[in-house]
Amino acid sequence: MGDNPAGPVSSTGSADRAVAAAAERAKVTAGRNIPVFEDLPIPADTANLRKGANLHDALLALLPLVGVWRGEGEGRGAHGDYRFGQQIVVSHDGGDYLNWEARSWRLTESGDYHAHDLRETGFWRFVDDPHDPTESQAIELLLAHSAGYIELFYGRPGTQS
Repeated sequence: MGDNPAGPVSSTGSADRAVAAAAERAKVTAGRNIPVFEDLPIPADTANLRKGANLHDALLALLPLVGVWRGEGEGRGAHGDYRFGQQIVVSHDGGDYLNWEARSWRLTESGDYHAHDLRETGFWRFVDDPHDPTESQAIELLLAHSAGYIELFYGRPGTQS
């Protein structure tokens, strides 16, 4: 608990701890990137902000998303709970959008690969709302799923950062 004029402050869920944990993970993941095909006459996609084209200025609020992210989780399907692994790649080529690619796979109880699961691909971008010309921070996420459906998420960031 910390001191606060309004009363005690719980350190549970501390943003400082989350930032420190992200910095530790970055030591391992900083070198990850996606394969580059050298024979294309266009800027290469990159999921590493240290390499490739500069991130488009319009996307600076989404900068923390760029990277190669991996982890494990638990899901629930028609046949009960299951464990899965997932990799998410958020990349860019300097354009005014981010690329999104996610793939997941089923795991055994011991954490070994068991079977393919889901894939999705899409784009993050900032868009103008034709019904609200003063809106400057509308975010759109368009996803297409290997299961045969698409999703469109639209909203505004909750904070300035």
